[in-house]
Amino acid sequence: MSIDYQLYLSTALEPLQSLNILSKSFDFEWSSELPNPWLFREEIVIGSLSDDEPSIMEEAFGFRPTIYVWFRVAKNQYGEKGFRTMLQAVMELLRQITGDAVFLSNGEVILFQRLGGQLLLNEQCNSWITSYLPLVTLPYEVRNLPSPWL
Repeated sequence: MSIDYQLYLSTALEPLQSLNILSKSFDFEWSSELPNPWLFREEIVIGSLSDDEPSIMEEAFGFRPTIYVWFRVAKNQYGEKGFRTMLQAVMELLRQITGDAVFLSNGEVILFQRLGGQLLLNEQCNSWITSYLPLVTLPYEVRNLPSPWL
């Protein structure tokens, strides 16, 4: 079994440019054999949003994303390492892409969001915040971030 995570970003970069950020910073193997999105080791997908997604996301989260990064982290003996790697990859993308963003667990629970340059961690996600806070390498605040979809 695994858990899905989604990072939605507002950026002028194309998915391939975002892919290059991760491939330079991490030892990810990737393939462009898929037409869209791009695939990293069957665990990370980067792609463009469908036609209606940007407006749906804007209504829900207050910004219009242009790309998404989808992660699947196994809940087995590699789950913790996978989550750590994923969080480091997300931090690297946020460091290099300065636009608004939201990071979701299973498409519904907000782990954190960045609007207007302010990174907010969801206080309702105490378990991951306490365990993985040292991996959050950007300035942040902790607040209640209720999901518009729950």
